Amino acid sequence: MASNNDPTNIWAWTHRDEKRLEQKGGQWQAILDGYHDFWRNYHDDHIAAELSISQALAAARETKELKWELLLRHWRLQLWLSQSQVKRALPEAVDLLSLATDTRVREVPQRICAYHDIVECYISMDAAGYYQEIVDNSQDVLSQLPQRHPCATCARSNLARAAAASHRSEEAEHWINQTKAALSERRHPGLVIGFAEKYALLGKWDEAEQNYLEARNLANTNKQANYYLDATLGLIHVYIARKEYHRAFETLNQARQLLKSYGGSASMARLLDVEGRFIAAAAEDKDEALNFLTRAARFYLDLGCYRDAADTALYAAEVAREHNLSSLPEETLELAARAVGQLPRTSQDLYQRLAAFDVQPLSAEDLNSDDLATLSAEEVDKKELAEMEQLLQVHIARQHFSDTCVALFRIGRWYGNHDQMRAAIDYLLLSAAIERLLKLSMNEREEALNILQNLHKNLPDGAVAAALSASEDGPPSWLAPLLADVSLDRWQWIIRALRAEIAGEPVVEPEPESNQSGQDFYSWLNHSGGMTGLIMRFRDKITPEECEQWAHTMDESAVAMDAHIDKMEQENPELAGHDRGPIAIMRGFAALARGTSLAEVEAMVPEPYTPIMSQTAELAVTPVWFHPGASPIDFLVEQMAQKAVLALQRHDPTRPQRLANLALRYKMMNFDLRQHESLVPIANFLDALSALILANGKELPQLDQPLEAPFDAVLAAVYQSSQATTSPEQV
Repeated sequence: MASNNDPTNIWAWTHRDEKRLEQKGGQWQAILDGYHDFWRNYHDDHIAAELSISQALAAARETKELKWELLLRHWRLQLWLSQSQVKRALPEAVDLLSLATDTRVREVPQRICAYHDIVECYISMDAAGYYQEIVDNSQDVLSQLPQRHPCATCARSNLARAAAASHRSEEAEHWINQTKAALSERRHPGLVIGFAEKYALLGKWDEAEQNYLEARNLANTNKQANYYLDATLGLIHVYIARKEYHRAFETLNQARQLLKSYGGSASMARLLDVEGRFIAAAAEDKDEALNFLTRAARFYLDLGCYRDAADTALYAAEVAREHNLSSLPEETLELAARAVGQLPRTSQDLYQRLAAFDVQPLSAEDLNSDDLATLSAEEVDKKELAEMEQLLQVHIARQHFSDTCVALFRIGRWYGNHDQMRAAIDYLLLSAAIERLLKLSMNEREEALNILQNLHKNLPDGAVAAALSASEDGPPSWLAPLLADVSLDRWQWIIRALRAEIAGEPVVEPEPESNQSGQDFYSWLNHSGGMTGLIMRFRDKITPEECEQWAHTMDESAVAMDAHIDKMEQENPELAGHDRGPIAIMRGFAALARGTSLAEVEAMVPEPYTPIMSQTAELAVTPVWFHPGASPIDFLVEQMAQKAVLALQRHDPTRPQRLANLALRYKMMNFDLRQHESLVPIANFLDALSALILANGKELPQLDQPLEAPFDAVLAAVYQSSQATTSPEQV
């Protein structure tokens, strides 16, 4: 870090002057209070940051502290630009130049930053179209500065960005290298993200990935969530460009989780953008991409990011044209026309792409839209809520489950930040409920649960409990398009599960059976196919008697179903010829369990059921956490506990056989789990669960070593729940 005597330290004067403001107190102290609050919130909450710096700026104007006014106005601009609020930033950046050229602030280094603010507006609007303006401004700044200076770093970075956006590869790399060679500061996340973005514009994807990953590491170390989110969104572009769709999908999920708590409209635009581009590149059905891209273009246009808006809308139209899609939203080309109409004529690439659709640009006079430039921080805050509520309706209508969770969470946080706690709880509960429905991992679910747990402890009058009770009546009607296939029984079970989790209790109540026969068959197939796959996987680690135990179960089930169908057809001749495919599947599973070769089993099982046999064989070569119902790993624990409760509660003639098979399942699962030290506590839990089952649920097992939390509580809950008795007809 530069010392206060270093001529390149542009912050030295503020460190010296803070003591003077502290001594004067009153409104002078208010300048410092707002300024420090601004930095505390800058990376996490842009609305709170803006409110703080605006209060500091009002105090600086009242006390006629011109130097501080210049500094504060510059950093408020930087905040707006970090959120891509170009429509707000550009008029203020132009106006700030009059103060920056005032002789009374000649000694303030941030007067040069005011010129950078103009350039950064150009970059956000259209770095390629304003190439010459960016070059002229940046070269003029460089001519006034020593080789190593923070403002020179900004100027070189801007030159590199303009060149990269204009596809001037050699020039861009020259300025990137010059920036790195003459750095006067440590590498920080914002700087490194800038390198990554330039490499991405040049199509140098490996270099872009390397810098985005470095930026994420730096942001994580420095606890700068906004930069971590920006770098994550950038990585998705890299992986899509390299056709690494699995990595793109994983990183997209990370971005959704981050966007729950961080970022504003610009981050939401970028998420919609990369989701649309991911679907367009990786999915067979590309219709949904058009909606995501159009929404992103609308956000970009509203912010003033005109090149991004035009490029995104035109890309959507080009995808629709290439794949003969009729689902292009009517507004897409209008958005493109509006965006292109704001660009300089030097942006001929976008003018030509628009002309290819026989559409003319719309000039500024043709536009009727709210002027973002005139909005206060409070109004921007309310606008972001309205945008999120509108986006929520779209996600629900189009059944975007994961994005619905993000929107519900962000709306819940908004109401919580504005002390409207009942609304906050309702939205957070809905987000948590859908996340549980999707069986997301605890890493993805913990934010909503943690907030609800804290509210449950800290709010008076049982506010969370009351919201949970109200939710048991069913989801709100406006969620119906998303949850049409969720029965009331299942919804109420989800709410009871959330009540337990919020109270810090394990969830061991078995999930209700589906009322749809197809779902029941799928559930049985996962259970039976998974068990058969485990036997094939660990045949050499279990006894022949244990293999036969499961094979016999399948044989008995096949005989029972065959007899049931015979009786049904005798009583109802019109049902003759009923499908006996499931019986063939059971006999195929029995044969596989006995060691019959896959080829022989496939020969005995009729089409279309033979693929199930090969899929079971494929399952047998994968670890248990990749088996159906076993991922994510925290749901593996929950589901095994629920299977134990269900098995112990049911009393029928097959009970001994069922309990023995379930204990065998746990035993085989542990062969995989014990291969990884981090999973050994789960294996210990399954051993204890197996002992409880083999004891017929009559008493908790005596363990040599106590189970770790929370597995001890889960085992106790299974024991308590298993004391209830369920008749065969109730299961």
